[in-house]
Amino acid sequence: MKKILALLILAGIIFAGCTDLKLNNVSQPEKGANTLIPIPGKTGLSSETVYTTTSIVDGSVGDTMTINASYMGDNGKRVTLNLSMIIPAGAFSDVRTITLTADDQYAALSCTPAMVFDKSLILNYSYTGLNIKSLNLPKHTNGFYFIPDSWNFEAVGSTGFLIDKSSGTLSVTGAQINHFSRYGWSTINSD
Repeated sequence: MKKILALLILAGIIFAGCTDLKLNNVSQPEKGANTLIPIPGKTGLSSETVYTTTSIVDGSVGDTMTINASYMGDNGKRVTLNLSMIIPAGAFSDVRTITLTADDQYAALSCTPAMVFDKSLILNYSYTGLNIKSLNLPKHTNGFYFIPDSWNFEAVGSTGFLIDKSSGTLSVTGAQINHFSRYGWSTINSD
């Protein structure tokens, strides 16, 4: 009996280890709602699977955090990610370890720890090389949103944006980040 139990436990561990692990766990909402913009998968021998940056930031002083990365996408295009988060002096009152992580499946960003700011942070965030020609992207708005757990997306104010379907470019500049959570580009609600 002990051998059978040990085999079952071993089999469970093996099967659990074989499942795909989604690092950022940004899942899509139910059908009919806004959906996040997918990014192409990586090809070749890329050893980096997640793009992230972590800094210890004194909120009274401020800082700038960046992620600049590129890879050959499975769509045959070079995919680039450029991100700059400006944390102004006085944004918060203590010292925090802040982490920004670009999602590995969608044009989205997770910001931790959860916190609200005394002064808005400024986010400049762009992707190129995406497959967006056939997507129902917003017109006259940037399509860049705060993504709460409820999936009731909230538009993020910005000073500029670019959606270029022919080059596969999404870009937002001067996005006003008032709290840390998840942010990303989305299609128009199909309801």
